[in-house]
Amino acid sequence: LTVEAVEAKWPNEYHAWTKQGIWQNELFHEPFEERIESLRQWLWRLQSEFKDGKTVMCASSQGIIRLFLYFVPNLWKTLSDNATFSEYKIKTGHYCDLSLKGESISPNGWNLAP
Repeated sequence: LTVEAVEAKWPNEYHAWTKQGIWQNELFHEPFEERIESLRQWLWRLQSEFKDGKTVMCASSQGIIRLFLYFVPNLWKTLSDNATFSEYKIKTGHYCDLSLKGESISPNGWNLAP
């Protein structure tokens, strides 16, 4: 479905997710906690396979990439409380530059043009 189709069919859920980052189990077919744990395990695997300073390129959907913000200390709660998740939208074809240290992510650049 297109973004427009999702917004038309589930307007409340769409706005809760895009503005406040409130995960919609019925739309994503997986509890938020399970998705976060999957990402956490993947990030740990990256850390064990690649040494500091290595560049890893990953491609994913905007929604999954935006979930990386959960691992930026305090950012997820701030964006949710202020309903400002839309500031972290990623345009089609753009990318994000992220650094991974321990269990935290630092965004070096967001929504960057190639």
